[in-house]
Amino acid sequence: MYNSYGVSVGKKRNDLRNYIGEKFKLSLNAKTQVFKWMGIALRSFRCKLANKYILSNTNNLSSLKKPPLEYEGIRKEDWKSFLDLGVTEREIDRSEAWLLAHRRKDGTYTPEVQQVAERISELRSQVEQGTF
Repeated sequence: MYNSYGVSVGKKRNDLRNYIGEKFKLSLNAKTQVFKWMGIALRSFRCKLANKYILSNTNNLSSLKKPPLEYEGIRKEDWKSFLDLGVTEREIDRSEAWLLAHRRKDGTYTPEVQQVAERISELRSQVEQGTF
């Protein structure tokens, strides 16, 4: 997705931060709050798109090939990747979601989280073996 200036939105977080930093002079506290609001607005927009277009048309996937006309700024590639995330039938287990949320960018965990991750792994193996 691109904003009215043609700048990619949501792809490269640091580029977006740099762009906003060049255009607006804000204190650190104000910057933090602005980025929180931006994150909330982006999640809200994604939910709105998913509820209005994807979930209501899951039986008619051919109508989802192109982005909605209301949002002409959404490129086809971005729309396709959004659909790939939103149309999946696989339900994510609660423990898997927890692990994904606590994983660092490099795929490792903090020592505290590592202990919980190992316990989750043990419990999963017990469930698979039928001993839990």
